[in-house]
Amino acid sequence: MNTILDALASNDRGWTERAACADLGTTRFFPSESESSVAAIVVCEQCPVSSQCLGYALAHRIVDGVWGGTTKRERVRMLRMRPKQPAA
Repeated sequence: MNTILDALASNDRGWTERAACADLGTTRFFPSESESSVAAIVVCEQCPVSSQCLGYALAHRIVDGVWGGTTKRERVRMLRMRPKQPAA
């Protein structure tokens, strides 16, 4: 998988085992409104599967937390720009 589109088309979640955050706690990836997302984004910038992570979050319309180096606000903006997928 090399692109977000590849990740969207895949149901394979094996990428999660290679994620830089796999052995980290979730607290930094789900900061409160008053906390910064920078610590999570730094981890994501070094992650070999950040595009798959972002693709997964977009495909499943996950808005909470930091996924693939993006914040809730960034993903909500991305989701508004792309058409909603029909239910399978």
